[in-house]
Amino acid sequence: QATRQMVETGNYIDIRLQELPRSKKPIGIYWLQSAAIFLTGQGAAAPIWAYRLPSVLGALLAVLLTYWTTLTLFGRQAALVAGALMGASVVLIVEAHLAKTDAALLATIVAAQGVLARLYMSETTGAAAREKLPLHLALVFWGALGAGILIKGPVILMIVGLTIATLIGIERGAGWLRGLRPLAGIAIVLAMVVPWLALTFLRSGPAFFQESIGTDLVGKILGGQESHAAPPGTHTLLLGAMFWPGSFLLALSIGWIWQNRADRAVRFCLAWFIPSLIAFEVATTKLPHYTMPLFPAAAALVGGAFAAGGRSFARWTRWGFAATALVPILIVLAGFGLYLRGVGTPPVGASLAAAAAVILAVAALVAAVRGRAGESFRLTVVSLVPVVAAIIAGLAPHADRLWPARAMAALVSEAAGCADPAIAVAGFGEASVPFELGTETRILRGAAAADFLAAPGCRIAFVESREAGAFVARAGELGLRLESGPTVRGLDLTFFRQMTLTAFRPGGGA
Repeated sequence: QATRQMVETGNYIDIRLQELPRSKKPIGIYWLQSAAIFLTGQGAAAPIWAYRLPSVLGALLAVLLTYWTTLTLFGRQAALVAGALMGASVVLIVEAHLAKTDAALLATIVAAQGVLARLYMSETTGAAAREKLPLHLALVFWGALGAGILIKGPVILMIVGLTIATLIGIERGAGWLRGLRPLAGIAIVLAMVVPWLALTFLRSGPAFFQESIGTDLVGKILGGQESHAAPPGTHTLLLGAMFWPGSFLLALSIGWIWQNRADRAVRFCLAWFIPSLIAFEVATTKLPHYTMPLFPAAAALVGGAFAAGGRSFARWTRWGFAATALVPILIVLAGFGLYLRGVGTPPVGASLAAAAAVILAVAALVAAVRGRAGESFRLTVVSLVPVVAAIIAGLAPHADRLWPARAMAALVSEAAGCADPAIAVAGFGEASVPFELGTETRILRGAAAADFLAAPGCRIAFVESREAGAFVARAGELGLRLESGPTVRGLDLTFFRQMTLTAFRPGGGA
């Protein structure tokens, strides 16, 4: 929605969500989404899929870069496994379908870490890169760092910085970093970031920095922002779901990782994964996707173990791959069960895709039980294609309760009795509301919604049941006669709660 307002106004510096400054994140993702809108040629009214293109491309690039990075660390077979695990990971599939920062950020982090891996591994390959990294790779590193800062501020600096600091401690020196050309590189990053910072400061003063750093960043570290506080250890527990199917294989790889902990490639992956995981666990605010930038390191380790065929890995292969193959079946059963209960008969296309997913997953299960680990792994990964087709493309678009703002937008003209009413919504404040109903839509509390309807002109207010008491009471004080219209039932995904929104307009009945 903030990007749409940029395109509507032509102002690509001032980030706003409706009339309020949007100071939580830097400018990068808004510019990427604006570029996507420009390239599609649809303008500000482009559908939501166009705004998701940077996430899709970021996710694809992250998969390819995971392959590229692992190729240097463990070789081609390991790289194929690592790339497949990233492409199949639950969290990346989800992030690829959301118009937000994290998939694009992941691509920049893996690009920077891939260059760092080549520099660190050059001692074992005997390449001259230990003293002088090829210029194009140095440019990739610093360009990725600058892009990552523009997309999500200091997150990339934390992950890359902790990796470097850990490796310096292990190597007891930083000489291996000379090939990065740090003086020129820092100048490149500053040239990318400082102009936007200067323009932002000139436009809004220190307010953006106070909000993004003082409130958003520090608030996430020291306090649980937006009701997302959780104790240390939460990310580790969530790893099983977020990194599936790689999480099962990572557990099977622990023995091999421990046996090879002195290996330079293993050491690099651990320096990438462990310090940043500790940092995420220490921070109070925790969301499941926060640790996604660490998953390429885990995928590389699994690829290394898989390619090496270590005894500790192979010992549990049969039940590990069998458990992994069961998950697509469980996802399909859960998704279709919820759909049948809440919506009705699933679409034919989704049902056919689900059947294909189950057939592939059963074949993967049989292969695992018979000890054919490689075949089981490949079939499990391939089964995710029809799983995503069935759940995300087949069922989700038709599950109207997931999209209450879309349902309200479809009812506006009928409920208001005019073609272009002023709209208010009380008790539901997702950004999907102005995106679907228009930027001028007012997000209010119940009493204020009654004041809104009392003003002249054609108006409509959607009032959530929790705000209805205050709304009706204020309408009574104003002597406002109300006419109720259609009702929308749905889920408020921000708070994971059921909602009932009723349309009201001034007029007939009391």
